[in-house]
Amino acid sequence: MTDHSDQHEQGFILDRFQIEAMAAIDAGSSVVVAAPTGAGKTVIAEHAVESVLASGGRLFYTTPIKALSNQKFRDLVSLHGSDAVGLLTGDIAVRRDARIVVMTTEVLRNMTYSNPEELHDLAWVVLDEIHYLSDPHRGPVWEEVIIHLPAHVHVVGLSATISNSTELTDWIRSVRGPTNVVVETERPIELEHRYAVASARHDPIELVALLRKGRFDRSNKRFDTSRGGGGRKKRAGERRDATNWSRH
Repeated sequence: MTDHSDQHEQGFILDRFQIEAMAAIDAGSSVVVAAPTGAGKTVIAEHAVESVLASGGRLFYTTPIKALSNQKFRDLVSLHGSDAVGLLTGDIAVRRDARIVVMTTEVLRNMTYSNPEELHDLAWVVLDEIHYLSDPHRGPVWEEVIIHLPAHVHVVGLSATISNSTELTDWIRSVRGPTNVVVETERPIELEHRYAVASARHDPIELVALLRKGRFDRSNKRFDTSRGGGGRKKRAGERRDATNWSRH
């Protein structure tokens, strides 16, 4: 098992939960990581990728939607080169025999049934957004993947929103064997709630903060056309609609 130092090869300091999860990967144990958005879960997945590239075997990196798969594919290609990384999203197939293949979770589920021979040299599967297990419509896809993967395959489950990580890990352990759970509750990056707003005067779309110093930002009233606070004047008989606010 590798003795991790606090200093990452990219030059930044690893957090406790990252070191713990990476040590589990080096020990050949599946691991479920629950940590806030922006905490650095990606570093853990990348460690699994680097481990596979160094020691042999293959890794499948799954995401719940095609857009995320495409983005992760580009990220991994930039890190490891195009020859090492493939992409499968149902309508796109790029280097499906590569050492690292990014795919939607449904593609992997289908593969366990229709092309199990493609899994014989598979070492690791990263299940990004593993909290989809609780989704009433798509959850069974994640469940089937975890149950039907070959016994020799290890799993890295990542989530920012899972609340029952210990319970989930107990279930995965009962299905797949040794599985660690690593939980981080501290949020290193403060989240800001902003809205994309277009005014009635056809100004460019603005990203405005909902709160300022913990209170509603009253300057946003300039966008509220329903109260006469901005925009053009209402014509006789014209209906005045409130500005359409959409979360960005």
